[in-house]
This record gives sequence, C-alpha cells and structure tokens, in this order.
Amino acid sequence: RRLVPKQAHPLASGDVIRLGATLIVAEHLRYDQLDVLRAPPRTDGLVGQSVAFLGALAHARAVAVAPLPVLIHGETGVGKEVFAREVHRASGRTGPLVPVNCAALPDALVESELFGHERGAYTGAERRSDGLFGEAEGGTIFLDEIGEMPTVLQAKLLRVLATGEVRAVGSTKARRVDVRVVAATNVDVERA
Repeated sequence: RRLVPKQAHPLASGDVIRLGATLIVAEHLRYDQLDVLRAPPRTDGLVGQSVAFLGALAHARAVAVAPLPVLIHGETGVGKEVFAREVHRASGRTGPLVPVNCAALPDALVESELFGHERGAYTGAERRSDGLFGEAEGGTIFLDEIGEMPTVLQAKLLRVLATGEVRAVGSTKARRVDVRVVAATNVDVERA
C-alpha cells in the first residue's frame, strides 16, 4: 500500500527523515557531484564516503586537468599531501611529484634548494644544482606549509608562477621549467 502525504514539499539541505530506526539527512548536490557518488573512485590512499569528501575529491580531479597552480587549505592532519598526490595523478603529468616541507627548509638555503645554484655561488656550493624545481621537471612540486615560506621567497615564487622560469642562485640567466605547483597550508593566507 502506498502512503500519500497530505501535503508534499521539497526537502531542504539538512532536513531529516525518519524511517523506523533509520534517520536520513537530505543534502543537496551539484550536478557535477552526482557521477562521483555512483561509482567508487580510485583513491590511492584517500578514504571516505561522505558527500563532503566525495565533493572535494571531484573538485580536486576537476582542477587537476587545468594547467594552473593549486592551493589546498586545511587543518594539520587532514590529508593535504594525499590530495596533492591525487591532483598530480589525475593531471596526467609524466614527471615526478616532489614534496617539499617549506617549514623545514632553512631560510638561508631555501632559494638554493628550490631554484638551484651555480657552482661557487656560495661557500660550500662545490657543484651546480637544478634544485627541487629541476627535480620536478615534467611533474608536480608540492609546497607544503607554503605560509611558512619567507615573504621574500614567496615573491620569487610568484615570479616563477607568472613566467614559468627559475633563476638559480649565482646565475645571470633564468631557465624555463615545466612544473605544476600544488601548495598547501593550514594558514588563512588571505587574512595573513
């Protein structure tokens, strides 16, 4: 027997329906999230079935195919690096993913570590280095805790994002790099 309600109305996001001992919570989805919910996604370490998680995963995969820098924001421990790995995997880039903990790089060496250096550029620079951007050629560099990077280096990073070129410490010439930048922070960067 079919029960017909006396008065029907559309569900709003957050409405709760009780069916015996089961509670169902209504949540509105955008059209682009529906396909994600139908088929279990390949996750490579990502675990979750909530609508919020699956929506974030769909968004990560959608931005992965665009050749743009990506900023992942979230609290410590939520899996920002795992999402960065998914963005890299879904991007189709053939080079490596090079993770960098910006908070752990010494201020005096961060520019050399990222952009490389010429032989003799400073005491101890006995050979030339392409830096981490060079190591990530054809792939993705993941700059974790980007908000901890010194402000001067953030400006140099903006130049890399704008031009696609890096200048090694001690060099007079910039060189082109094919590197996708994915950064992550737990800091509200707009406010900071």
